[in-house]
Amino acid sequence: MRDIDKILKTLEDHIQNGSYFPVETDKIELKDLSTGSNWKELYKTTCAFLNSKGGIIVIGIKEDTKSKQFKFTGYNQNNEPIIKDIGKKFNKDKDKSIDLTEYIRPDLMEIKPFLNGHVCLVFVEKLPDELKYVFYEGFAYERQITGDHRILDEKILAQKELKEEIKKTKELTFVPNSTLDDLDVDKLNEFIIKLNKDIKVETLKADIQSALAFLSRRRFIRENNPTFLGMLVCGKHPEAFVGSRCQVDCYFNTGNEVASDKKVYRDNIISLMESCIAYVFSKTGTGISVERGGSTLFEYPERVIRETVNNAVLCKSLHKTAYVN
Repeated sequence: MRDIDKILKTLEDHIQNGSYFPVETDKIELKDLSTGSNWKELYKTTCAFLNSKGGIIVIGIKEDTKSKQFKFTGYNQNNEPIIKDIGKKFNKDKDKSIDLTEYIRPDLMEIKPFLNGHVCLVFVEKLPDELKYVFYEGFAYERQITGDHRILDEKILAQKELKEEIKKTKELTFVPNSTLDDLDVDKLNEFIIKLNKDIKVETLKADIQSALAFLSRRRFIRENNPTFLGMLVCGKHPEAFVGSRCQVDCYFNTGNEVASDKKVYRDNIISLMESCIAYVFSKTGTGISVERGGSTLFEYPERVIRETVNNAVLCKSLHKTAYVN
């Protein structure tokens, strides 16, 4: 069960039992639009999610923090056209309009049964740094704990300077002599499957042409040309275009000499990371714990190994061959 479904079940229990415990977080917000008077608050929250880490807006439930209770007001189907246009309510640089529908996808919104009615889930994806910050009615907002707060001018200025640096970033530059035909839809779908692990944020693609909007949003292409990042993630033959940057040399250092079972992997970045992690696990000790009837206990925490390998491969892929030892 997804986390959001667990939260909805918790809310149902609270409403039915008259109990209360806060459920809003830096990525979860409840909105009551039954009277149509809170649209501005909806747009502020959406703006804050866009400028922060993204989030989910649950429409149809009112939270009264003063009386400490939740009230189910329900989702009004008549509001659907307005909700689908949320992405068109924002500006860049305070006065220039920008369409952010691809980050608040109408096709991913969910209308779910709730008590004797329905609620609507709006999934807001965080903006890439090169698009931040966006504004609503002249102000940029960001999410802080459970609230939406105006972003200070100093922070906005610093972000503008960062955007200028991003334009020079290696992974967003074009790959010479490459075209869209050099991207592989199956490898792209492997990436999307991992992206959807916790919450479905993207649909699988039938071909590269149908994936153009997603590829552009993820900066895998620019002006319909593959970027360095796109080639690393879903290139058909990345080694032909990025050379050793899609290669990892793995070896086991015994302290005296390099063991003879050195492995050299050449592949897309996701496969590289998984291969490296598997190699490290094969060279570390394991034991058996008494928990859950005897489960594998690694010499080093799995989370630490994954984080270390992922960081090493990602950093090295932008510069030269990675060595995991």
